[in-house]
Amino acid sequence: MARTYAPSKVDWHVAPARQFVLNLTGELEAEVSDGQRRRIGPGELVYLEDVAGKGHVTRLLGPVTCIFMRVADGFDAVAWAKGQGS
Repeated sequence: MARTYAPSKVDWHVAPARQFVLNLTGELEAEVSDGQRRRIGPGELVYLEDVAGKGHVTRLLGPVTCIFMRVADGFDAVAWAKGQGS
């Protein structure tokens, strides 16, 4: 299911579950606990696995529409990216 969000800043939070997020429209910026920031635009796929700890900050730079896809427990993102898992 796609969800659309208005421009905003979501202060430090963790992901509710390990999941992929596909950004369909708009642009956002994610900041992680070491201070690195990354802009995420339309068509970009991001893997969220920070379900504990400090988490991340999300800045929605305009209206953003995303699809969230949770993964099964034990999902190995590195193996999946190498074509070695499902």
